[in-house]
Amino acid sequence: MIIPKRIWAVTLGLSILLLMPFSALIGALFSPSNAIWDHVRETLLPTYLFHTTLVLVISVTLATVIGASLGFLFARRAFPAKKWWRLALILPLAIPSYVYAMITADLFSITGLVGRTLAELGVGVSLSWMNIPGVSVMFALALYPYVFLLTESTLRHHGTHYETAAAQLGVGPLKVFFKITLPLVLPGIMAGASLVAFEVLNDYGTVAYFNIPVFSFAIFDAWFRLGDLTTALRIGGYFIVFTFLLSWAMDRLKKPRGGRLETPKASQMKLKKPKRVMAWMGLFWLLTTGIPILQLIHYLTLAPLPSGLFMALFRTAWVSAFVVAIILVLSLVLMQPLRRRRMPVIRMASLGYVIPGSIIAVSLMGLTRDLDVNSLGFLGGSFLRYSVAIVIFAMVIRFLTLGMNALTSGYKKMGVRYSLAAQSLGKSWHQTLRQVDIPLLRESLISAGLLIAIDLIKELPLTLMLRPFGFETLSTLVFRSMQNEEIARAAGPALGMIGLSAVALIFMMKERQSDARN
Repeated sequence: MIIPKRIWAVTLGLSILLLMPFSALIGALFSPSNAIWDHVRETLLPTYLFHTTLVLVISVTLATVIGASLGFLFARRAFPAKKWWRLALILPLAIPSYVYAMITADLFSITGLVGRTLAELGVGVSLSWMNIPGVSVMFALALYPYVFLLTESTLRHHGTHYETAAAQLGVGPLKVFFKITLPLVLPGIMAGASLVAFEVLNDYGTVAYFNIPVFSFAIFDAWFRLGDLTTALRIGGYFIVFTFLLSWAMDRLKKPRGGRLETPKASQMKLKKPKRVMAWMGLFWLLTTGIPILQLIHYLTLAPLPSGLFMALFRTAWVSAFVVAIILVLSLVLMQPLRRRRMPVIRMASLGYVIPGSIIAVSLMGLTRDLDVNSLGFLGGSFLRYSVAIVIFAMVIRFLTLGMNALTSGYKKMGVRYSLAAQSLGKSWHQTLRQVDIPLLRESLISAGLLIAIDLIKELPLTLMLRPFGFETLSTLVFRSMQNEEIARAAGPALGMIGLSAVALIFMMKERQSDARN
């Protein structure tokens, strides 16, 4: 396959541009320390590390147990209305964890419904969720669908042939599970757990509302309260080492441990006692989706909608759509050289999803500061700082990974034979891309775009740290109301955010089912 030289140059330039912000992070690590950094390193850094690890372990474990259990159930058992149950149980993906935190804290407060009910019954038990176990539960409820979907997909891909063969040889069901099924499905489970882990590390809204001192909270604190960007960058340096070590460990666990047997459809057994299982699923849906939505609707009756809500809705929609378009185009361009050879610089430039948004934000602010300090303001340092352009650039850096991963999978299925055939018939590179590659990658592009849109609609740390004055999105409106303890006023933007995410999620699931049938 022939790729023009200018495309190689463009992809190299784009990769360097995407990696450039992290030069400020590296520079801060080797700059002279100050009193604030010495205080943070000696007294606070061990606390940040301990709390981050504890929250990560608890939340990932809970999300994995819930998601993997549902994945096994939906992949291996047949029961009525299965398609609708699947959609109902992935809807929490549309609800940000900080919205769960806000609703739960209010319900269990002294003046909340649960708190008042317990007081009236004479129960003197205080059920506070504003602690590490509480914040971990919020993350698990919001993020378990990642593990659920990937576990189910992996089990469907492998089918039941291995388990059936083992059972026919007289192996017991428990031994079959631990010796055959679990090793086969473990890469899918760990892939989902990885997504949960990176989302937990990226979060700021939930840990800030519950006042849990983790790394992302520390970066915001160093920047906004202490006013020291260099200390924030140094904390980000330690944080990024932590995330890369975690990513390396997760990748090791995601490697397949056995062979694969492609099957168009996995056999499923009828579910025993389906009414009881569906009753439990209904109760779980009520706790994760029904009650939060009803509570938000109740809040609408208690306070007027915040000013600027519809403008924030419009901003959230157009920024998300614009960033999705940029990411898909960039992914298509950056993937071209990778079809011919390995290029580590491109892979490094597309690792943004592993890097928490708070690190990307402080790196960009450090870069614009360095441009001004080194008399390079003509490159746009002052112009970019606290602008919509830098918010969009940061979002592209963070979510480019999702587009690249989707196209990597799509190109792997497609191969190079169609592109080679088109070029051998005289088609140019861009004609081949437009007339052959893009039509064949349609499902991958749509699925990637919808998944990126869901994350962008809920995105908070990047927007909160980099936005210009007065630039409100749905997520920042919710967070500002939470900070001011105006919980009822957060209901409007929260429902708008959930509604947009739910629409994207429904279309993504329809596209996923269509792709599976094909």
